[in-house]
Amino acid sequence: MNAISPLVWFEPDDARRASQRHERWSLGREDKGGGDGHGSSARRLIAHFATTTSVFVALASFVWLASWIFRLLHSVSPFSEEQLEILGRLKLVLLYLDILMSGVVLLGGVYRYIVTVLQGDP
Repeated sequence: MNAISPLVWFEPDDARRASQRHERWSLGREDKGGGDGHGSSARRLIAHFATTTSVFVALASFVWLASWIFRLLHSVSPFSEEQLEILGRLKLVLLYLDILMSGVVLLGGVYRYIVTVLQGDP
């Protein structure tokens, strides 16, 4: 139920307009649990993007931190050329895996959003 100011109780047209205005801007959070269709799906898609981006940044930061630690260790006690090459390849593989996983998850979210919008489900 929408909260309406007591000042408009005596004028039903104003109360109806205030109620309609409230429903129009409620962003699909009705008490009945229903969504507003595309807005609800769009919010879920944006949340999905934000979550995927944070996971991508966390994994990329992990790879950067590991690379920094290896450089620090190399400055203290130099690695052989073979070991440096292996560590460089490992860094690239981890970064490419991060990009691949994040891309697949992002595309999955976009696909789910498109299917939801086309089917008309909130």
